Amino acid sequence: MADVETPVPDFAGVHASLDALCASVDCVEELQTLHQNHAILQRAYQAARQREADLDRQLADAADAASQFVLYCQHRYDLVRHRLETSQVALA
Repeated sequence: MADVETPVPDFAGVHASLDALCASVDCVEELQTLHQNHAILQRAYQAARQREADLDRQLADAADAASQFVLYCQHRYDLVRHRLETSQVALA
């Protein structure tokens, strides 16, 4: 009966394959983390954009509400200034 030689395992090749597999798993995990972080950032960005739109709307509403008062104040100022100028001319 002839002896069958057992092949010598290539530990270096197995080790290299395991290293490559571990590197691939690490990349996949990092990619998943990046996707999660991206989703979080997208939600935060959308919330900030919504807040900006709300503030713009509030500012426009406030400007609309104040415009009549500003016109009234300007008109009163113009009247008082005219009276002041008239008084100064009369006193001169």
